Order: sequence, then C-alpha cells, then structure tokens
Amino acid sequence: MTTSSHRFLRRSILLNGLFAVEGGSMFVLDIVLAAALGLGARSDSLYAAWSLPLTIGRGAFQSLTNSLIGLFAEAEDDSIAYSQSVTVIGALSLAAAALMSLTSRWWFPLSVPGADAVTRQAGVPLAAILAWLIALLALAETQRAIYYRLERVTFPSLTRVFGALASIILILIAAQQQNLILAAYGLVLGAAVEMLLGFAGLLWLGVRPRLLWPPLIMLRRMGRVVGLPLLGQGILIGGSTAERALASLLGPGTVTAITYANRIFQMLERFIFRGFVVATIQSYAVGLEARWRRDMRFLLLIAVPLFVVFAVMPAAIITIVFQRGRFTAEATDLVALALRAYAPAILIVALNRIPYALAFARSKGRELMIFSLIFAITLIGSEALLIALGLRVSAFGVAYLIAASVGTAWLFAKVVNDLAMPRWSADEVARLAVVALVALGGTALVTYAVGRLNLAPTAQAWVTVLAGGSSSIVLTVAAAWALRLPEISQVSRLLRSAAR
Repeated sequence: MTTSSHRFLRRSILLNGLFAVEGGSMFVLDIVLAAALGLGARSDSLYAAWSLPLTIGRGAFQSLTNSLIGLFAEAEDDSIAYSQSVTVIGALSLAAAALMSLTSRWWFPLSVPGADAVTRQAGVPLAAILAWLIALLALAETQRAIYYRLERVTFPSLTRVFGALASIILILIAAQQQNLILAAYGLVLGAAVEMLLGFAGLLWLGVRPRLLWPPLIMLRRMGRVVGLPLLGQGILIGGSTAERALASLLGPGTVTAITYANRIFQMLERFIFRGFVVATIQSYAVGLEARWRRDMRFLLLIAVPLFVVFAVMPAAIITIVFQRGRFTAEATDLVALALRAYAPAILIVALNRIPYALAFARSKGRELMIFSLIFAITLIGSEALLIALGLRVSAFGVAYLIAASVGTAWLFAKVVNDLAMPRWSADEVARLAVVALVALGGTALVTYAVGRLNLAPTAQAWVTVLAGGSSSIVLTVAAAWALRLPEISQVSRLLRSAAR
C-alpha cells in the first residue's frame, strides 16, 4: 500500500468514526422523541415542522462544507477567506431563517396537505421556532469546513454531540409535560450549543472570523464554487418537501414513519459514507483521482452488509431502537416496512459517492445541480405513481432507489466519462455482485434459523440483529477474500499498522 493510500484510508476511517459518533448522538435524540410521542398526529406536527429547517440548515448548507474545502484550499489568505465565508453564509442563513419563521402560518399547512386541521394548527408555532435552526446549523457547517482546513476533524463532531445532549435534556423535560413547544425550543438549544462551542474552539485555535463582506470578484468566485451545488441542494429540499406532502395523504403517523426510516438511511450517507467523501475530495483535489475504482470498491464492500441487514431484519432493528414508551409494535411494523424498501438504495448511494466527490473536487457545480434536479423530479414522480398504484409506505424507499439509480447514471456519464477516467471491468462488477448475493443469502438463512427460537420480542430482536449482523459482515469479508478483491488485504495491512 502506498503512503498516500495509507493516509487516505486512515483519514477516511477516522472521519467515518467521528461521523458515526455524531450520528449516534442524533439517533439517541430520535429515540427519546419516539418514546415521548409515539407515531401519530402529534409526532407528525413536530417532525413536519422540524424537517424543512433541518434539511435547509443541515442538508443544504452541509454541501457548503464540501464546497468550502476546495475554496479554502485555493485561498491566498486563510483568515480573510474564513471571515468572508462566515459573513456571507451568516447573512444568507439569517435572512432565510427570519423569512421562514415569519411565514410559517402559510408554508407549514401547505407542507402537510393531508393532515387534519388540529395537526396543521399545532405545527405552525413549532415551525416558527424551528425555522431559526437554519441560521444556527448553517454557521455550524461553515465552522466545520474551517476546522477541516486546519486538519482539526475531531472537535466539530464533539460540538454536535454536546448539542444533541443539550436537546435531549430539554426534550426529556418537555416529554414529562407533553409540551411540544418546549421540545421545539430543545432542538433549537442543541443547535445553538453546537454553533457556540464551534466558535469558542476557533477562538482557542487563534482563528477569529470577523464580519467582512467580500469584494465582487470574490463573490463571483464563491458563487461559482458554492452557488450551483447550493442551488442543487435547494432542488432536493423542494423534493423532500413534496415527499412529506405525499406522506401526509396516507394517514396520521405516516410522516413520522417515513422520517424515521429515511433518518436511519440518511445516517449512513451523512455519518458513514460522508467521511470517505470528505477524504476523497481532499485527495482528488491534489491529483489522486486515478484511484477512484479502488475507492468505490471499498465503499461498496462497506455497503453490502448494511444493505443485507436492512433488507433481512428491519423489524428487529426498529424494535431495538424505537419500541418503548408510546412507540408501539404497530408503529414498529410500519417503520420497518418503510426501512426495508430503502435497503437496496444503500448500494446505489455507495456507488455514487465517488463521482459525487469527483464533481466537488473539480468544481463541477453545474453537473451537481443537474444531478439534484434529475433526482428530485424522478423521486417525486416515482413516489406519486407508486402511491397511486397502492404501494403506500414502501413507495418512498422504492422511489428513492429509482431516483438514485437514474441520478447515478447521470453522474457517471457527465463526471467520470468527461474526466476520461478508466472504466470498471465486467469482472469487477461480477465479483462484487457475487459478494452481495452470498452475504444476502447466507444472512437470510441465519435470520430464518434464529426466528425459530420463539424468544420474547425484545430478546428475539437482539439475537436476530447480533447473529444476522455478524453473519453479514463475516460472509462479505469471506466472499471478498475468496474472490481476491484487493481491498480486504489493504484494510488488513492498515489495521496491523494501526495496531503497531
């Protein structure tokens, strides 16, 4: 293994570990909310009010982290670049937050057209409060890009963990009083803690971003690097809003069920695959993109056991994670049905992360925007059609698979091919397919055998997840080793080196 490859894998694993810790803390927050609210009209009103500001603040502005990494790498003066970025993003996000808060009485009812009048009315004040997440999370993501530029990757993850803990404390108090308004303030408090700790850490490192509006030439440069990907994220936000609107038509609790299933799925992208994306953007920006095939095989091997677990044992996962308090067995069945439908899309997401990173590394903002447009249109069109055909909650996962597949084909055509990258061989594709089939079939047999034990529901779920999860990993590694995929030996050498 070359020194650069070793450094890449080590950095990727570190980032993924940190994102997993972040994801775990946010997941605990979801668990607390699920136990407090269950699945119904009250949970729908909170999650519908929370989803749009969260998607804008964390989702849209998270793309800025990827874009700003490249922008900072090109900057002549880091401190000026930091200040200008904080100023512009702060101004834009504050304006967006204020606008969303003031107009919540109009946009929130439109986002859940199928909800009853009580749910729509209860969600308006929640939406007005939660709109301020946009500014807080946007600034937190901007800070994250600065930390990555300084090669301080641990602290941003810790700030998110502390933010989640602050939210959990206030939400536990709100749960005792069944107070949704207090729960909303708890979510805002968590984002504020994350942002303030991030600024405190920068000050400790000697970085003091100040209000500094960039000149016109810099604004154009920022618009070129940041603007189009951000516009693409805006298109995806429109798609997710339409998705919640469709879910609201399927009865109380459906918005929450889709949110939980999607949250688990997206956690993989944001807190597992994202570490590899950040690492690859940084490595591809300095001319190491020729190894993209190896990087993609590595991601797919990680994705296979995840796909298997979600496809074979979704009910056991949801039982362990959510089934307590007001979250019933019926709620578990509904969320599990949605989660299983998302499982195949895990492989497609793993497949498109590398061309996605290539696009950011080569500032292909136009291609990223078109990808988002293709994805959003295909997603909503597929969901509407599948719901009309009677697929209900499973429609959302199946539609995501269709949209991700079409979008991924576009990325390969416009990014990989345009950069004249070497293509995959049929042999590579065949070996990876065999690995996935072996892991899926073997784990299904193990899960079936465990299901014959007839244990208590919670014990049954734990045994299923432990046995099935272990078998999916073992079978994936064994099949990859038998088929002589080089990534297995590379990881083995990395682990031995780390141990030494």
